[in-house]
Amino acid sequence: MFHMAKIVSETHITGAKGVNAFERYCLNHIPLLVWREETKNDYGIDGEVEFTYRTNDNKLAVSGKIIKVQLKSTDKKGYIQKETSTSFEFLAKQDDVEYWSNHDCDVVLVVYFVNEEKLFARKISKKDLNLARKTQPIIFSKIENELVIGDNLFEQKFSSYFKSRVDSSHEEKLFSNLYKFFRLPKFIYCYKSRFTNPTDIFTAMENYSIPPFVIKNGELFFFAELISFPEFKERVILDKEVNTEHFLKSFMKDDNNRRIIAQLINIYIKDYCYKKYIGYNRRYNRYYFKLADDQDKRTEQYRSKKGRSTNRVVAQRQDYYGVKHVRHLGFQLDYVYSDEEYYVAINPKYLFTSDGHEVLEEPQLITKLTNYQTARELNQSVINQIHFIFKFLANNGQALKIADFPKEKIQVYQSKTFSVDFGIRDDYDGDPNQMTLL
Repeated sequence: MFHMAKIVSETHITGAKGVNAFERYCLNHIPLLVWREETKNDYGIDGEVEFTYRTNDNKLAVSGKIIKVQLKSTDKKGYIQKETSTSFEFLAKQDDVEYWSNHDCDVVLVVYFVNEEKLFARKISKKDLNLARKTQPIIFSKIENELVIGDNLFEQKFSSYFKSRVDSSHEEKLFSNLYKFFRLPKFIYCYKSRFTNPTDIFTAMENYSIPPFVIKNGELFFFAELISFPEFKERVILDKEVNTEHFLKSFMKDDNNRRIIAQLINIYIKDYCYKKYIGYNRRYNRYYFKLADDQDKRTEQYRSKKGRSTNRVVAQRQDYYGVKHVRHLGFQLDYVYSDEEYYVAINPKYLFTSDGHEVLEEPQLITKLTNYQTARELNQSVINQIHFIFKFLANNGQALKIADFPKEKIQVYQSKTFSVDFGIRDDYDGDPNQMTLL
């Protein structure tokens, strides 16, 4: 069978050389220039530069001031004309000129001569943007516009054009990963235990029903009333007549008590996730979407924020860096207590296994695989992941019903959002419903 090879074009190689050269310049600039390559598209803008500065304690910090960058690399100088020993003209295409003229931020055009290994940069000004022409010549000085590693002049040349990321003219809604518990059991019950080790309790209760419990310092804590578990009360409880009943709202005001509550809720969540074919890895403290042995890919359907029926791949067999493995979408759960309200925070993660079961052991390989995945995920991608995880767990409803027993109702409602009177440039596209991750 003939397999067509994937060809890497010369144009791609030339472009990559320009990106690498400019990134080296930024990394060696003092103070450091933070270069962020654009990954959403390959037209108009290739990335952005953000200034840094030294704090009073000599730590490097980002300034929040950015400028957009268009990178052009050339080896044959196809769009260079009128080159002399001191200058040249770059012929910009009409669609580039239109894009630059309509952009909210100022744009620096960087040209890289591959064969000479030289970088040149200049700010695109209004006089450069003649929309009536199909191509626009932009004049570069080989002296004033050259970027040389070690000259540290980028800030001096372009600082007046940098704009703050914060835009006070735009209101924005901040989306959080906090989901409020709007139903929890009214009481938590405490009994003295015959045992101090949970394993001994499970051994004593073999073949009998066991309520979710947490044991601490010889005391057992439950959401369930033990009247429904007579065998457990008989075999495990030390003094069957003595128990302490706490109002949960009062009980959770103490930090140590909230840890008990979190442990109890986790037991209910693990059981709930198990029924939805979601496993839990204790080593990494995260839940993950499992993959059957006869599956190459697991896809789940959910309703997007815009109400559309959408598919998402949650586990898939892959072969990157010469290693066959399974990438599982996963998540960690953390608990937050604020203003006497209790929240669960959903944090998207990944888990990598060799076969769908055994976790990969090489830390360096796990880091490579994680970086490969997360480098392609922008703010909106993370928001969509959080939304998917909640919707899948909630069976596409508004509420996630983890437990729905008469005395043990544990339900989580939609995420907490915040409205602010400022926006972050490039995190919104004009859609009033657009949200930024908090």
